Amino acid sequence: YGLKPEERKEYKVRIPDIGKLFHDSMENFSKQLSIENLQWRDIDKNKSDEIVEKIIDEIAPQFGYNILESTHRYKYLVNKLKRVSKRAAWTLTEHIKKGEFTPSLYELEFGDRSISKVPPIIIELPDGQEIKLEGRIDRIDILENEDGSYVKIIDYKSGSKKFSLSDVYYGLQIQLVVYLDAIIENKDKLRIDDAHPGGVFYFRLDDPMIQSDDTDVENIEREIMRKLKMDGIIAKDIKVAKAMDRNIEEERNSLVIPVSLKRDGDFSKNSSVLEEEEIYGLINHVRNLVIEIAGEILKGNIKIEPCKVDNNVSCTYCGYQAICQFDKNFENNNYRVIRKLRDDEVLKKIESAERGETDAKMD
Repeated sequence: YGLKPEERKEYKVRIPDIGKLFHDSMENFSKQLSIENLQWRDIDKNKSDEIVEKIIDEIAPQFGYNILESTHRYKYLVNKLKRVSKRAAWTLTEHIKKGEFTPSLYELEFGDRSISKVPPIIIELPDGQEIKLEGRIDRIDILENEDGSYVKIIDYKSGSKKFSLSDVYYGLQIQLVVYLDAIIENKDKLRIDDAHPGGVFYFRLDDPMIQSDDTDVENIEREIMRKLKMDGIIAKDIKVAKAMDRNIEEERNSLVIPVSLKRDGDFSKNSSVLEEEEIYGLINHVRNLVIEIAGEILKGNIKIEPCKVDNNVSCTYCGYQAICQFDKNFENNNYRVIRKLRDDEVLKKIESAERGETDAKMD
């Protein structure tokens, strides 16, 4: 932190660069709709593809000193970027057309900067010090009905990371929960009346290949939609689920959200649903995690102890291994091995912690 080391910059496109290009294309897509005074529900696939084509043609030459024009490999990457962005933009459009939620805010920044629309989340530590959580939310959709306003958070991902309550519990994946906390905490500033959590989701930016003997284009498109279904958690309320996918009662397995219904109309056990109080419990747990982590940082705890969940190790994509020099062959170099928890175990632990039971402290 003091030396501020940075990786040597090379004239090449890395995986994070590709992720940024995808993010930029989706951000500019919503801006272009606004410029042309169009609504997501008004456009067809041809118009969606046309907008994406225009956006990529504009951002590609400006990226990294025009590196995307430097080799045939990178020129091919631009074509792939167009293909994946077109698929993502149209899938997002279909998601919106299938529901009642309205995209309301894009790239919303919460923090202390002058461009931040809402203030940071301020968390007070036991010693009286304050820390500020800042961030940027890709998209916020709102549903207004007789019960109030429901908030849906969407974060675009170019990787294959899956939402996991176990990872949220251990503090490895708190992003979406912090985003939801920021919106509900600042509902008055955003003019959202009586805000309720509707759901938080990752949307994967991809154009998946489907292996099938079926030549029916409609069936293939359905399979692609299934592959690009949003991943996350939703409030356990059938009205909210129908507002995200109005076809869910008819089809029972949603192509939009990670939810399916039983014959009696209730949620199946495989559905990623939580009661509203359980979502608030998750938010409170993440706040307590932040207090705990911040306290360790301020104490100067810099022990080298990378997390290991199943076969996934924190070091895999780290650019600072030459500085850290973690090696299991060295004395006191050990992984922090984390046991994956089932969703019901996570909820039980959080509930126990709220009751003040001492054995509920995070492992």
